Amino acid sequence: MILPAFTPLQWAMAAVAALCIGLSKGGFPGIAMISILLMAELMPARQSTGAILPLLVCGDFLAVSAFRRHVRWPFIWRVLPATVAGILLGYLLLKLPLGDGFFRILIGAVILALILVQAARRRMPALDEGAAVEDSAAMRAVAVGTGIVCGITTMVANAAGPVMAIYLIAMRLPQFDFAGTAAVFFMVVNLIKVPFSSALGLINPGSLSLNLLLIPAVAAGVFCGRHLLKRIPRRAFEALVLLLAAAAAVKLIVDGLRPS
Repeated sequence: MILPAFTPLQWAMAAVAALCIGLSKGGFPGIAMISILLMAELMPARQSTGAILPLLVCGDFLAVSAFRRHVRWPFIWRVLPATVAGILLGYLLLKLPLGDGFFRILIGAVILALILVQAARRRMPALDEGAAVEDSAAMRAVAVGTGIVCGITTMVANAAGPVMAIYLIAMRLPQFDFAGTAAVFFMVVNLIKVPFSSALGLINPGSLSLNLLLIPAVAAGVFCGRHLLKRIPRRAFEALVLLLAAAAAVKLIVDGLRPS
């Protein structure tokens, strides 16, 4: 087994990152950004995406098992084709000589824009009522746009959680339906990403050995997240998700603006 030469503190950071991945799969997607930031501290940002992806897949399977009765398939089918297109675009972007800062700023700006749109919808009832018409042309356009952004952000930084979260909140899904739909969506998306990440050399024997040791922390996070969902009112849940997404977006932009 090939393991990274981490100090005890670094192993603790890796365990916290895995726990946060589990919590995100348990219904709190914004928390996954903490794991992305922690893993980026432990290894180069590009390499960290390969270390995180198998943990995300593991968390996806656990979350699907936990929320399998709460999946809203129509919301997945609307977004998935555009997401696959976005993954291909993200793969092509990763092959360009663009720095990590560019991607961090881009993703952070997109997430903040989506949060502002959601805030406007809440303050303007006419806009919010439009969400009830799930099959309208406007909603289909929103689904396509969300899918493309999800695909690009998940490929370049494993950071599509806040994007999909804002979309599902806009569709006014209850907490458990939110978690179940997101779980199946990301299970499919992350499995699609595996061959691309392997081709880029981001998944390797060393990263997989690290993943094996961190799986118990992922499982613990999914378990805790599912039980927390039962105790949080819907409006408080939506506010928490948006707050976590905003904090993650600001952090991405700040990091992207720092000189390398």
